[in-house]
Amino acid sequence: MLGKLRKQEQGGRLLRTSLTVGIALLILTFSSGLAAQSAASGGVVPAGIYANHEKVAAALAKGGPLIDNPNTPAAIKVSGSHRDKAGVVEVHEKETDIFYISDGEATLIAGGTRVKAKNAAASNQYDVEGGKTFHLTKGDIMVIPAGSPHWFREVPKSISYHVVKLTTPAGGTGADVTYVDHDKVAAALNSKGEIFSAPKLRLSGGYRTGPDQPANYGADPEVHPTSIDIFYCIDGAVTVVTGGKVVGMKESGDKRMAGAKVEQGRAEHMTKGDWLLVPSGTPHWHTEYPKPFGFYRYLLVKVQE
Repeated sequence: MLGKLRKQEQGGRLLRTSLTVGIALLILTFSSGLAAQSAASGGVVPAGIYANHEKVAAALAKGGPLIDNPNTPAAIKVSGSHRDKAGVVEVHEKETDIFYISDGEATLIAGGTRVKAKNAAASNQYDVEGGKTFHLTKGDIMVIPAGSPHWFREVPKSISYHVVKLTTPAGGTGADVTYVDHDKVAAALNSKGEIFSAPKLRLSGGYRTGPDQPANYGADPEVHPTSIDIFYCIDGAVTVVTGGKVVGMKESGDKRMAGAKVEQGRAEHMTKGDWLLVPSGTPHWHTEYPKPFGFYRYLLVKVQE
């Protein structure tokens, strides 16, 4: 009888834990939807998270955090990393890593299975069995899904790279380890093309211009109720307003934000090397494209919540 009661008590605790987690996720999702609705109906929403190029350059030189957005299911972090020697085998069970190489080169082993090394060194007790070998250079992108081993096995001189880390939803990204070389990345950045696509995660190139180039000009604000936009400025410059509230909206066919503008938001002057994370439900409005550029080219990481 006592054993039966203990099992019932354990079952009750598991049920309460499951219900608590489920309710928390529901609240987060519901809150994102409310934020978007609030922004479009007169409510004021907090601004996005910005890291300027000086902070980014310092992080790439020595390693360091840039953006931390823990209060969402994706729990996104952006950081800069620098290595001048080989690393150890790493496995992140719940986090997907996106690497964008800024400078230098390295040999990375990724995928396969982490195993105990036959001739284990004190600094690295593990090896990778069945993984693939990638030679990383400036401009390359790697997407390493949660649970995939990865190892910077060789670093001839040094390598600096951006890291976007996000908690993977149940079921993972739905993709294997993915390598995109710098030529393909550059082509996507120049043509607004797709770089990587998986359930709930997409990487693409972006290009916007002022009104003098109408084909690439978007005058209206945007609000995405259930997706996070992460911008990294590759080239050019733009003033982008985030947060605040959307006013003056005139529904016109598919252009739901036609004629709208954002008030009480925060303006950031984005230039080469800047990062900007726009949480779901947050207005963002690209307003000015200063000379001598007149354009803004960027890498976009879109995370569906």
